[in-house]
Amino acid sequence: MNTTIFETLKEEHDRILTFCGYVRNTCANCIESQSVHVAEFRSMVQFIRDYADGHHHRKEEKILFQEMLDRLGSVAINLVQHGMLVEHDWARLLVSDLEKALDAYEKNRSTKNMLDIIANAVGYCNLLERHMEKENTVVYPYAQRNLDPGVVQRMTELAEKMNREDFFMERYSDTVRK
Repeated sequence: MNTTIFETLKEEHDRILTFCGYVRNTCANCIESQSVHVAEFRSMVQFIRDYADGHHHRKEEKILFQEMLDRLGSVAINLVQHGMLVEHDWARLLVSDLEKALDAYEKNRSTKNMLDIIANAVGYCNLLERHMEKENTVVYPYAQRNLDPGVVQRMTELAEKMNREDFFMERYSDTVRK
């Protein structure tokens, strides 16, 4: 059997979880060294925007969540609009605040500015870890049980097309490799 959109999204979650481990280790190193490697964090922000948000969340929002909203009624509205999409926006806010903290740290390498970097980076990871667990154990199984197999097949094909079109995947092949 071909890989479904649900399996693809879970594989992407595994890659993002690996990335979150890297972020946490980097934050711990900042505390131990009492310094921040700004370029490393800027690379993290770029990875989040390109892969976690631009590739993965875009796939969820444009394909899976849209089909759920169109076809599964009030339960999907609660799961998607009042849950998953709110958390996607919250993650984007944390990344924006991380970027602002990096800018502030470059101007003033204070402990407070370093703390803001660490707080936003770890906050992002905390949010995403809980978010992905809900998607893996509640949202995806619900959609898989309740969406017509033909709809799942079409979503899978759209996800595969999106994977082929996302040119930056080669750029992050080492970062996203299991």
